[in-house]
Amino acid sequence: ETTFSSSLPDSQPVTVTGDSLESFQSTQGDTAVGVDAPVISGLNFAGQEIVLDAKATGRPYMVVFLAHWCPHCNAEVPLLNDWKHSGAVPAELDVIGVATAVSKSSPNYPPSSWFSNRGWEWPVMVDESQGDSAAGKAAKAFGATGWPYFVIVGADGKVKVRVSGEVKA
Repeated sequence: ETTFSSSLPDSQPVTVTGDSLESFQSTQGDTAVGVDAPVISGLNFAGQEIVLDAKATGRPYMVVFLAHWCPHCNAEVPLLNDWKHSGAVPAELDVIGVATAVSKSSPNYPPSSWFSNRGWEWPVMVDESQGDSAAGKAAKAFGATGWPYFVIVGADGKVKVRVSGEVKA
C-alpha cells in the first residue's frame, strides 16, 4: 500500500536510458509509434525505485503523466480508478502514474497529497523537476506536450500509442 504525506519530495532524480521520443503531435500520425521507448528509472514518494522497462519485465505498461494543478487530470483520475475497478484493465498491463509539472504556487500542492486525495491506486514515480509547471525529465523523455498524457508501451519495449488530454473509457 502506498502512503502519501505532504512532507514527501515533489522532485526525485530520474535516469533516462535510450533516445527520448519526439514531442507528441496529435494532428498527424504519431512518429513515435513502433519506436523503442526510453527506459526510465526513478523513485516514488517514499524513495523506492520504479523502473519503466518493458523489455526487462516482459510486461506491457501504460504510463500516465499527471499534474496536480491540471483540471483535466483531476477529472481523469476517478475515471482511471473506475476503469481499474471495472475489471477491464488487462491483467498483464502495468499502470504507473508520474507526478510531473509540479508547481508549488498552484492548486492541490503537494502532489503526494493530491494523489492520495484523488484516490490514485497505482504506483507513482516522482518526476525530476525542470522548473515551475514545466514537464519533468521523464515527461520530456516520453514527448509529453500536455496533461494528462498517456503512453502505452508493449512487452517488446515499443511505443504502441500516445494520447494527450482526457480519455473517456
